[in-house]
Amino acid sequence: MPHETELTDWKPALHGTSRKAPIRRITPYDSSLIGEYARLFLLLLIVPLVICFANGSLKHQAAFLCLVASLIVLGTLLTSHGYQMIRVVVVGLMTANVFAFSISPDDISGVENSGIPDWSVFLLLLGLAVALAFETVAWISSSTRAVLLKALAWGILLIPAMIYVVAIPAFDSLWSVEVSGKKPDLNDPNWNLVNEAAFRTAKLAVFGVFTYLGACLGSFLNVAAYCIPRGEPIGLRDSQCPNCSNKISRIDNLPIFSYVNLGGKCRSCSSAISPRYLIVEIVAAFIFGSLFLYELVTGCNNVPLMDIHHEGILWIILYPKWPAIGIYLFHCFFMCAMLVLALMEWDQQPLKRTFAITIGLGFIAAAVAYLPLHPVPLFEHLPGLSIELSPWVDQLLKVMVGGVAGLLFGRVFGVVVFARKLSILTFAFCLTGVVLGWQALLQVSTIFLVAATICRCFSKTRTLPGYSPTVLLLIAIVLHHPFWKSIADLWRSN
Repeated sequence: MPHETELTDWKPALHGTSRKAPIRRITPYDSSLIGEYARLFLLLLIVPLVICFANGSLKHQAAFLCLVASLIVLGTLLTSHGYQMIRVVVVGLMTANVFAFSISPDDISGVENSGIPDWSVFLLLLGLAVALAFETVAWISSSTRAVLLKALAWGILLIPAMIYVVAIPAFDSLWSVEVSGKKPDLNDPNWNLVNEAAFRTAKLAVFGVFTYLGACLGSFLNVAAYCIPRGEPIGLRDSQCPNCSNKISRIDNLPIFSYVNLGGKCRSCSSAISPRYLIVEIVAAFIFGSLFLYELVTGCNNVPLMDIHHEGILWIILYPKWPAIGIYLFHCFFMCAMLVLALMEWDQQPLKRTFAITIGLGFIAAAVAYLPLHPVPLFEHLPGLSIELSPWVDQLLKVMVGGVAGLLFGRVFGVVVFARKLSILTFAFCLTGVVLGWQALLQVSTIFLVAATICRCFSKTRTLPGYSPTVLLLIAIVLHHPFWKSIADLWRSN
């Protein structure tokens, strides 16, 4: 019977062996009534603009760029093909390019002398903005959490970089044109936007190298804070997942980037990776990056009694000023050591005596061996008291006095403020006195006491600073360090 034949022919379809009907991909404008009206609005806007820009596209670069931007918008309206992220990037780049051309000075590839009406460029920017908004919303709606996390990370990384490399030089040039009223000479070697962008890119690359060095050290600090209290080896072990014990490959062991790329999960077993790894790497990168900006490239302008007479990446790093570089690395490693102590205290692990002695002697030896690392004299801020000492004896006494003062401060704060003996906090205060001196120790202790008092007022919840006092001390050091010289000058004047 025909009916039975039809049923027999249909059975493979029920078992899923026949060809599936193609799934129709919808455009970003098909999801709502507002989207349909937006597409209609854009079609009525873009089609006349394509004709308008086509007339002048062969005569001027700005008209050709506007024509390409209009065609891209028209293509996004008529088709749904292509990865959504690529569509967002393309529309976003064209929006930025058209905006840059629209604000360019006369005779510099701008639209002033291209024969394009100003209103047409404004309408094109409006259309690009609407299209970019709908494409972005569609991409966010169709993306997973991991994809959005990657996009957020790249945005945080690239957007400030583009502002520094491209936007700031461009607006500086426009501002100088507005102020002086003169058109920049393209043949003038002192005005070259490309050279300025290249120079800023080089400086940004150097900053990125130093900052990522901190992230790499932060990855090591995670291991150190876990292994040292347990007596496990640090350098002679492979990185492995704590859940499945599989070895982590090198591509998955890049600080910050690997965590974001994997979405915070192990590649082998898909178990969640603790966000602590990412947080510590970011904190270490922040330490290296922030000290690079306000201490290294300024010629240690934040350190009392230090005057390098040079500043900038060129004169500090490429023509190395070793006192500034030494102080920068000395303070970076000091803050990283404080971070390890804070992590050990957060994990409620004991302070190993061998570790404390090794770290303490290491910083003492570095300060005594290289005098610029500790530039503040022993009797600074003590008017009327001055004793002539040899530089090495003065340096050793500064370190010893600062260490002893730190031990006393740490013990008193532990008993009085936190009502218990805190060996890690005491050692952290001792290390602060050794590295920064007794003068800075007083200033840091004041900030620490104020912050601890504030935390005690909100001690109903176990907050991070309240649970780990050494974290609070590290925060006090980070807050004090940029203003170290200003506070010292204020103290001296009084």
